[in-house]
Amino acid sequence: MIYDTRDFEPAPGSGSWIDAVFEWSHETIASVYNFRRLTFNQRKYISLTKKLELAQRLALIQSWGDIPFYEAAFIPSTFRIEEGIGGAKSVRGLLKNRYTGPVQGFGNLELRWRVKDFSLIGQSLFLALNAFYDFGGAWNNLERISTNTIHAGQGGGIQIGWDESFIISVNAGRSKETDFALYIGVGYLF
Repeated sequence: MIYDTRDFEPAPGSGSWIDAVFEWSHETIASVYNFRRLTFNQRKYISLTKKLELAQRLALIQSWGDIPFYEAAFIPSTFRIEEGIGGAKSVRGLLKNRYTGPVQGFGNLELRWRVKDFSLIGQSLFLALNAFYDFGGAWNNLERISTNTIHAGQGGGIQIGWDESFIISVNAGRSKETDFALYIGVGYLF
């Protein structure tokens, strides 16, 4: 299920995006594994000024049964399958796929500032900066979740956009586990 009110998909300035995914794997459908997984993703974009916005994302995953270890390291979505807790696609500053378990959760808070719009060789470009705080963890069950078991990363980045929809992002993050992690990609994280 999907609910989407974003104003512009590549770089939303306002709106929400929510999805829920239920997976079922069982021998009756020719699987060697018997498990169920429910994933909930929520994103919110708030325009603070014409050039400043707050972007927020939360993801919660609950698995039951005999989920294979390699499958537990992924976070499903109706948009795309992401890597697990840690790394470029979830908690920047933590090592990639650092935390996995039957219960997983993570969140991102990002302040995005569109610094300058300009033209170069007849092309519309923009320069943006962001600061972020990411957090998450994995647990054996819901009762184990506490503030002591949540891991965080923070940092910032720069984005160069071309014609509004092609964005190159360079982000740097750090945490208690890593002093410096560099992430280069296309588009905003979420």
